[in-house]
Amino acid sequence: MRRFYVIVVVLLLSVVLSACGLFGDDLGDRDPVEDPVNGDPDRIPLDDEERCSMEEGYVLIGEECVYVSREFFKDTSISREETTHIGLDDTQGLNELIADLSGSVGLAVMSRERFDAQSPLVYDSPLRLMQVVSTSEVEEGENVFAKLLEDGVFEEVAFLDHDGQEVPIDMNPLLLEVFGAFTLVVFEIPMPGEPEDFEHRVYYSYNYGGAYLIHNPTGKVFATRNIGYHEHITTETEMFNEEIVLTVTLNEPVMREAKEYLFDEDDNPVLDENDNHLYETVLVPVLDEFDDSLVFTEGPLLTETVEVPLYEHYLQRVYDDAGEPAFDDAGEPLYEEVSEPVVDDAGDPVYVTEEVAVLDGDGNEQYEETFDVVLNVVEYVHHIEITYERYSTQAPLHYLVNRLFSIVLHGEKHENEIDILASNLDMNRPVFGSEDLYYLAPCSTLDEGASGEMVVKVSFDDASEELVLEEHMNVTAAGFTECARYVDAETGVVFCLSEDLKLFTPEEGLKTVSYEHPLTGITLPNGQLYFYAYGQSYDEYYKLYRITADGALHEEFITFGERHITCEDPAGCTQHVFTLYEGMTLGDEDTYPLEIDLDFGDKLFESVTLVVDSVDLGTSTETCEDVEGCVLYTSNISVLDDGTPVPFIASFPEALYPVAFDFGDTIPNTSDFHVTYEIFETKHQMERLNANHLYNAFQNMYRLEEGLYYLSYDQLDGGILLDYDAALERYHATYTNMPPTFETSPLGAGYIGVNESKNAIYYFEEDPAESSGLYRHFTIENLTGAEDIHEVQNLSVDYDGSVYFQAVDSFLSTITGAIAADGTIDIDTVVTEREIIRLRPIN
Repeated sequence: MRRFYVIVVVLLLSVVLSACGLFGDDLGDRDPVEDPVNGDPDRIPLDDEERCSMEEGYVLIGEECVYVSREFFKDTSISREETTHIGLDDTQGLNELIADLSGSVGLAVMSRERFDAQSPLVYDSPLRLMQVVSTSEVEEGENVFAKLLEDGVFEEVAFLDHDGQEVPIDMNPLLLEVFGAFTLVVFEIPMPGEPEDFEHRVYYSYNYGGAYLIHNPTGKVFATRNIGYHEHITTETEMFNEEIVLTVTLNEPVMREAKEYLFDEDDNPVLDENDNHLYETVLVPVLDEFDDSLVFTEGPLLTETVEVPLYEHYLQRVYDDAGEPAFDDAGEPLYEEVSEPVVDDAGDPVYVTEEVAVLDGDGNEQYEETFDVVLNVVEYVHHIEITYERYSTQAPLHYLVNRLFSIVLHGEKHENEIDILASNLDMNRPVFGSEDLYYLAPCSTLDEGASGEMVVKVSFDDASEELVLEEHMNVTAAGFTECARYVDAETGVVFCLSEDLKLFTPEEGLKTVSYEHPLTGITLPNGQLYFYAYGQSYDEYYKLYRITADGALHEEFITFGERHITCEDPAGCTQHVFTLYEGMTLGDEDTYPLEIDLDFGDKLFESVTLVVDSVDLGTSTETCEDVEGCVLYTSNISVLDDGTPVPFIASFPEALYPVAFDFGDTIPNTSDFHVTYEIFETKHQMERLNANHLYNAFQNMYRLEEGLYYLSYDQLDGGILLDYDAALERYHATYTNMPPTFETSPLGAGYIGVNESKNAIYYFEEDPAESSGLYRHFTIENLTGAEDIHEVQNLSVDYDGSVYFQAVDSFLSTITGAIAADGTIDIDTVVTEREIIRLRPIN
């Protein structure tokens, strides 16, 4: 403290001396010898500015010149990071979740709009829900993965975790397909850049892990590819510079006012009458560069005004002990600094009033408790954006799903077409059973480095709740190479069909069985694998076989119906008919040829029975004298069919036809008498269904309704109907006059379809009077006969049975319309695009 006051006195003295002109320039600009003080060449006056500026706001504490202004300045720099995570296609995964498929009779992907606008469906059988012929899924907008319940209402499929808690899913489904016990669903993975067409979007989603396989009985969801992410980090720095004035308290956090905007309980902004966002003014702490509250431990000095003696300061020449001037190493004179109090004429010290810092007992300066601060805040905000680019690699299911996916997008079959080769392993697609599925794959897909092909079995393990892929059979090692290969998905038996039949079962291994005729495999609509021998010509049935694991053939049948043979000549036919007369037995002596003219489509006769309707005897009075009766012959006859004359000619010139008379009857007395016959009994020519017709028609088989299938064969006038009797577990095949059509589906009490020329929509309804268990006859109506339709481009049946069509009129303008259950056509006033829901049966 004493030293401090000494310094203050010296400062004050310097001020006085300076004011009196006693101090000169700096020592560096003066020569002590040429400018002595008071004539003393050994003294040089010092200017106070060399020790501390005496400008307002500064005081000298010890050797330090300290700023004591009441306005305190502070520069602070704040650096903070704002990290944003953006997934370029950061779609959540569904793996390990459970899809709630309970209660569903079918699955579909539909638009959210269609789903929200649905009304309960009324249907008479579950099959009506399966008659869907749309060729594409919903292509744009938000979709719903939905299940149709038994009460006819669609419900969105929920996804659950293993605790049964629902997990929200925001992925957009694109398409689905049901394959036996499994459902393939593709959810959209957003493509970078401009949106592509629907097929490209589906392919991209599939390749980047958007395809999932659902095990229908349990709902367990499995990813079809392994998913990973590439991380990309970009940083952008933004600088903000702000100067603020705050009143602060020493050693307490600095606070400033800020706006706190108001939100309601739903996190919506609270607005005033002018729609301005309301806020409250609150105090928040100011943070420093370390994100800690800013606290000032120092501030403006606390000062007081005191009277201090005035001193003047000199540089005094130094002399050595001998009284000689001292010099430094450079030969320059040595000086030392001295201070002396300034006194007045009376020799008393001169005092001045000075503001000095307040020190505590330990000589430490004190600060003001409250003071103003000017904060110059420089804020650096580092915007860090982390994006994730999804990538996928092949998973064990990939090879299987790749084939399934190809079927979904590029299946060439009609929606209702039956795949008779569904059990053929060589068709490059899986074989589905009620629980398991099988497919043919290169050995390398399961056994690295191996070659050849193997049958892979996919099954669901109830204990682990996982899909199990296992090598079922190495077909290359077994020699199943130069043959048609089938697998019975219900038994797991693998067949190799060549001249001999080879088969493999995991229980009994390989076997070779010889049969009389080579066999061909076929999968009929009940899903079972049958075998048959080509070239069968049975009259009443078509022989099928089921082959058990021991190689034994178990015979089953498709029973055959029959049909009338008709006149196929558009110009008409003349048929040679053998006639049988009433009261006579069929034999050479009792049959007489007759040629009857037929129109196109008339049934051909096998035989007719002629009954005498009337005899023109003229004036004859002769009687039959033979007690056994008399038979007379004439060539002059007429034939009636239900009162209508039948055109005919005699089979040969001078042909005579018998007429029987009883004993005592009046008989003609000449051979040219006229007799009129009535056709009493007719036998038409019939033919059983031809086995070759059935074999060839198998290639084009369509489901009409549950248990009834239409088989088309271009060499038939009509087609073949195949129905299945579930109770007898037997098929029955009959001819029908229903012609081949496209998009054939139920409508009302009959069926609807587009003809082969695609210029008409036909409606078929069975005629019970013309049908039998052996032949089914339909009335055929051209619904578009009165409409200007040049070509039918599409006939679509929605899941609820609604029928829509798109066509081109004779002026090549597109027209659209709907067909009611009674066949009434309603053409739209403007072309209307309709969303058709592809429903897939399940459970």
